[in-house]
Amino acid sequence: GANAEHQIYLDESGINTNLTRHYAHAVHGKRAMDATPINTPAGTTVLSSIRLNGSLVYTTYQGGTTAQRFREYIGKQLIPSLEKDDVVIMDN
Repeated sequence: GANAEHQIYLDESGINTNLTRHYAHAVHGKRAMDATPINTPAGTTVLSSIRLNGSLVYTTYQGGTTAQRFREYIGKQLIPSLEKDDVVIMDN
């Protein structure tokens, strides 16, 4: 296999800040209250690649990953950071 120092793990993650609880607990006799945003914010996506030594290359954007966004990340951020003998490992 590839030397661990040359392994780069690429993954995608999404963040949604529009999460609101529908149930809550309150002190007996008190009502549980919370605010809910009126406008629904778009989700944020993070594409990142990390090495064993902790160095990180990433990008963030609003909305989901498209083929174009993925190609831009690979071409403009990941490839320029690669070294000889690096292996990129990713899931689907």
